[in-house]
Amino acid sequence: MMSKNNKPFVIPGNLSDASRSEVMKNCKAIVLAGGNGFPGIGPFPADLINRRPAHFSHNAGGEITIDQARKQIARAFEPKDTMFVVSEPHKPYYEEVLADVPQENLIVQPEDLGTTLAVFYAVLRLAMTNPSAILTFFPADFNPPNPEELMYRVRSAAAFVRQDPNLILIGIKPDNTLNEGEWIEADSSAPVDKILDVWRVRRFLTDRNRAKRQFKDGALLNSSVMTGSAATFLRKIRNAAPEIYDNFSLAAERIGTVSEQRSVRAAYYSQYAYTDFSRDVLEKSAEKLLVVPVPALLKKAVGIKPKSSAQLADTVIGSPPKYFTAQVGA
Repeated sequence: MMSKNNKPFVIPGNLSDASRSEVMKNCKAIVLAGGNGFPGIGPFPADLINRRPAHFSHNAGGEITIDQARKQIARAFEPKDTMFVVSEPHKPYYEEVLADVPQENLIVQPEDLGTTLAVFYAVLRLAMTNPSAILTFFPADFNPPNPEELMYRVRSAAAFVRQDPNLILIGIKPDNTLNEGEWIEADSSAPVDKILDVWRVRRFLTDRNRAKRQFKDGALLNSSVMTGSAATFLRKIRNAAPEIYDNFSLAAERIGTVSEQRSVRAAYYSQYAYTDFSRDVLEKSAEKLLVVPVPALLKKAVGIKPKSSAQLADTVIGSPPKYFTAQVGA
């Protein structure tokens, strides 16, 4: 497998492990690579809309940012199960950097109008072709401080969702309050699942000062990684953003047909506001979400190492164990 600079795209880990394959059976990774790549900027200024996005550029370490993300994602997902949402104006860049990605793994949106539409379109595509798939979304600049532990938690989240369909966020336990980004306050009164370390979300903390105060009480940084079934994602969007859901109703019927692109383009152009999935969808039903915390550094895990794939498989494969709960809700 070759990357943009004709260098081998190396996949870390041992994906031939039978236990890991069983745990991640019918699980799909979706990388949101349709934006400009600069956090907090959106919609992108018209005169810069065709500029090379940050995730298709070299980072400080000399590596293409999205290639770095792909290596981390490949710890749990086969390349054939990894999809990319990209934007048509960025075609020269994604064709160059993602040259080894099959066309069917590219979900091309007409333009970038925020992550709500990107998530919605991707979920519709997967719901039509593989409605039972478990979906995990990643940002294009995904490069967590503790990737081995985080991807283990992603596998745990997928295992939970397989038995108990919900939407699970991956939250990072920060080392300090200097971290930028959105914070999540978990309900620490009792875990939903003690073995897989799944908790209910209480609320999102967008106020930085409040987040600092909550830091000592276990507030988590939102990693922008989330796992759920297609039906759960669609239900969240329908409840929180009915206008967007209705605008896409006709396009949804055309997914997989020759008129898909035309219908999707019409749906995008009927949406004038730039949307953010976390702000416009998740925050509206925070108390019905779940979260799995991840230590920022492995040494912070109090000496507890991640389970092996075989151990995780022994935990989650087979009939639903007693510790799985009923659905938390829409």
